[in-house]
Amino acid sequence: VMDQFECLYAESAELPKIMAIAMHPYLSGVPHRINHVRRAYEAVLSRPGVAAWDGAKILDWYKGQGAERIRRAVASGEQEGRMNVDTS
Repeated sequence: VMDQFECLYAESAELPKIMAIAMHPYLSGVPHRINHVRRAYEAVLSRPGVAAWDGAKILDWYKGQGAERIRRAVASGEQEGRMNVDTS
């Protein structure tokens, strides 16, 4: 978990990244493993700019980013004459 996180966190300086962590009772359901899981979550969530969101929240954020990016491009004239962009 931490190796993947460190890689994505470094890459997120340029573009936002999403990291999914799948949990199974084999990892989180036994006393001798739960502390490793807890420490990993604490380490990940302690970093600036990291949030724990469910799929619905991620989708809402993504849709908002796309719509805003299109609005900025249209407002600046960047897309003018190149493509038909529906911002409704």
